[in-house]
Amino acid sequence: MKKIGIALILFLIFYPFSLARAASGCTYPGTLDSYVDKLAGDFLTIADVNNRSCAIEKLETGPLRPNDGSVSAPAYAFRSSASTGMFYSPGTTTLALSIGNAPVATFLKTGTAVNYINFTASPTGTGPSMVSTGTDTNIALTLDTKGTGNLALAVGGSIKQTIDSSGRILVGTAITSGSGAGDIILASQHSLRSVNNAGSTTVQILGVDASDRLLLGGTGVTDIVWGRALVNMGGGATATMGSIGGSGPTVATQNTWMQVRDSTNALFWVPAWK
Repeated sequence: MKKIGIALILFLIFYPFSLARAASGCTYPGTLDSYVDKLAGDFLTIADVNNRSCAIEKLETGPLRPNDGSVSAPAYAFRSSASTGMFYSPGTTTLALSIGNAPVATFLKTGTAVNYINFTASPTGTGPSMVSTGTDTNIALTLDTKGTGNLALAVGGSIKQTIDSSGRILVGTAITSGSGAGDIILASQHSLRSVNNAGSTTVQILGVDASDRLLLGGTGVTDIVWGRALVNMGGGATATMGSIGGSGPTVATQNTWMQVRDSTNALFWVPAWK
């Protein structure tokens, strides 16, 4: 019996199997687990040899078609964790990944899908990318949340910007009290800035100081230019320094001052009529 076993082993080693040639009598099981592992010292039979030939042919030519599997028993799992791997839900056309009996990612198809996402790794010095691609010329990329959950952008593990369900954009803060839908909210004592004409630095356009006072201009701003030209007295409806008359305001009494604080923190006043 041992001689037969040794001869069979030598035959398997030296026989020039052709993987392109179908093994005779192959009946493929639903899962490769049906091919039982042989332990060291076991005798190989002709059926064992044929089983292995069938398995090699199936792996070489495909397609492999395991069961759909589930989150707790994925179709493609790992030896060290039978509940970790990939499975398919035909009712929802969902391909999913699970780790330790818990779903961690799902991939869905809607309609006749022609557009999809590429995930690309990168070399040193550049970051990986997530890019929409497909047959359409212009393809949008949508990031969505469930219900009214916020969409947050984090850098280094810390959230830096948030879009909430009302369309508010929160930059460096989570405070929404007193705001309205669609507002842009900056963190305390931070400012809205613009790149200067030379493209070398930024200048402060709007900000709020520690006393909740609005700062019009600030660091880098030397002049503030109003967007509407002044109108001389008698030449329009806006009061300017000069005489009252003509088609201008008829009340000649100055009744208020407009207080302005400049970029050096010095106060000055502008006479106003109203």
